[in-house]
Amino acid sequence: MGFWSTSLYGNDLTLDVRDKLDDLLKSGVSSQDVYQEMLKCFEEVLSTDEESLFWFALADRMWDYGILTDEIKEKALTYMTNIAEHEYLDELETARERRSWQNTLNKLKTKIENVNQGNKKIKVEPVFKRNIWNVGDYYAYEFHKKNSQELGIQSKYIVIKKIKDNYYGDTMFYYNIVYIYNKIFDEIPTLKDLENVDYLPLTGKAEEDDFSNEPNKELRKIMAEAVNERVLKPLLGDLQNDKINDDFKMRIKFITENIRERMYGDLHYCKINDYKSKYFHFIGNDTTNLPKPPLNTNTFLDFKYLERDLCIFLKDWNSDLINKK
Repeated sequence: MGFWSTSLYGNDLTLDVRDKLDDLLKSGVSSQDVYQEMLKCFEEVLSTDEESLFWFALADRMWDYGILTDEIKEKALTYMTNIAEHEYLDELETARERRSWQNTLNKLKTKIENVNQGNKKIKVEPVFKRNIWNVGDYYAYEFHKKNSQELGIQSKYIVIKKIKDNYYGDTMFYYNIVYIYNKIFDEIPTLKDLENVDYLPLTGKAEEDDFSNEPNKELRKIMAEAVNERVLKPLLGDLQNDKINDDFKMRIKFITENIRERMYGDLHYCKINDYKSKYFHFIGNDTTNLPKPPLNTNTFLDFKYLERDLCIFLKDWNSDLINKK
């Protein structure tokens, strides 16, 4: 914990307490339950030298909302009477800083002893549901933007399959791990139409520059083509070419496997309006034999830019579009 000023919220802990209380109330936790939730969130602080700061901030913020209880008020007042015993005061190096901190606590004492508490409104924010699909869901996405018009696939469909939930850090906001089928449909397909359809790599093709250590331009081209062919046809086996040494053959394998691992992506949205539900047509759910993606997500897809990214990948990997070039 660090102090940067002698105001009540001039240190890390009290600021965290205030912000956490605000977040809990905005998320819909009731004023009756929020106290217990706060105790759980700051359990590691309680019974330490910094515990008093927890009670100071909690009492102040709950008073603002008009929900300060006698129990919390008495906790804060009790710690104010024993202020000189707290080791965290060592961070206040000068006598002037300590007097200023004492003045801050005196103001807090006067405030929370006032029976006419504040009336700050609690604005419960609407649930931002990032995890909009169920595992095993299939959706046909309808192309409708300029990107697809340029490719001649506007008003056609591509199928997205959710195979797993994912979430980041301690936010517990879930996202969709998906595979996307490498086929363009003129009409909304059925699950049967997806039989024997491969997945779309969600990255670009291998390039000659991936083999920049090879001075021969023709060999660089052969190796890049070998990777891209084996991404779509993994049963082809090793490249048989005596002009290419074993190190480069291992690199071909490595790049091929790396691209094939990108046949899944983490599909999410940052703003709720980025998900345009009218362009996603539910076609079924099947949780049998779901593929297992690698543990680490390599490709991040945003609903806002999904069509743009899909068109980039399709130009590289969809045989129908490649043959049109």
